[in-house]
Amino acid sequence: MDEYGSEKRRKQAEDTFYGMVKMMQNLHLKVNARFFGAQSIAAALDHAKGEGAQLVVFLAGRGNFSYEDAKHRCFRQPAPGLVHVASQWVNVLREHNDFALRNIAMQACAKLGHTPFVLENSQARGEAILCGVDVCHMRNHRTWKMEHVLAGVRLMSRNGELFDGWLCGNKVEGETIPAAVWKMILPKRLCQGREVIVHRDGRFTEREKGFLAQVASEMGAKDGKLGLVEIVKYADGSPRLYNGSENAPPGSFLRLSDTEGLLVAGTCYVKGTRNPLLVRLVKDHPAAAENLSIETVVRDIFHLGHLSYATLYANTKLPITASTAHKAAYFHASTKSHQTPHGEQPSIISQGRQQYWL
Repeated sequence: MDEYGSEKRRKQAEDTFYGMVKMMQNLHLKVNARFFGAQSIAAALDHAKGEGAQLVVFLAGRGNFSYEDAKHRCFRQPAPGLVHVASQWVNVLREHNDFALRNIAMQACAKLGHTPFVLENSQARGEAILCGVDVCHMRNHRTWKMEHVLAGVRLMSRNGELFDGWLCGNKVEGETIPAAVWKMILPKRLCQGREVIVHRDGRFTEREKGFLAQVASEMGAKDGKLGLVEIVKYADGSPRLYNGSENAPPGSFLRLSDTEGLLVAGTCYVKGTRNPLLVRLVKDHPAAAENLSIETVVRDIFHLGHLSYATLYANTKLPITASTAHKAAYFHASTKSHQTPHGEQPSIISQGRQQYWL
């Protein structure tokens, strides 16, 4: 890109590129990579198309370069064996040591459709399917009205292996996810006869519960029911958990009732009082599975916080079902792409196993 203004900068970019390639080879991937200097995003993607590339690495400073624009252009360009060209931005204005390159390589692998690591089988406890979904709320800077955008839906197994990811960026009314969306993202081919658990960042609306009662039966979920789990990141007024004068260690759980509890999760680098997750399990509804316990739900949430490919050196507070849905929702909501007005049929595109939100 135009940040290669000096030979020194170009050499730095090239060294970073081949350092990333070496890290990917260390993961036992066969990598055929070529360094190419382009003056624009369009030129880089044209070159990638001609090469039959599956991954484009943009080595650039922020400057006039927009990774968000590059990412959406990659969504519109297919690649051999993939739904779309995978993309990775590396800021060449910063130094990248081996620790950073490992992170970059791991993310690139996931974007290409690999599942770099999963939980041990002893943690999997059955062939359940988990779905994560989020709705974000952002202000439209032209109208100053709040807009609600659905995005970041994913289906995975209980051990963290990804089955399918969905690119969604559609406006919805408030928090309610339309029935057509639920039917599309919970396909019968994956869910029939299996336990299906949905992790919602926030509450399920009453309308959604009505949709889901019908969807669960149509897709053949086990017993015609769904495990409906509400995860609240920051609950005003919720109690804190302590171990003497210190914060309780990660994994600490306070059971408040058969359907509710507080969980300490994630890596915390700063001192101070930690806000635990508030976890709620929906019961007493035609859509809700009755044989799922709050302990099982919390155990899943805690373990899935160890599988974030965004960083190898910290655990996320939210499980990857909800945390990646949250990232994808805000990414799509901050752009104009993949959004439809209220009332139109949702445009939801499966991205297969490509973890595009990283």
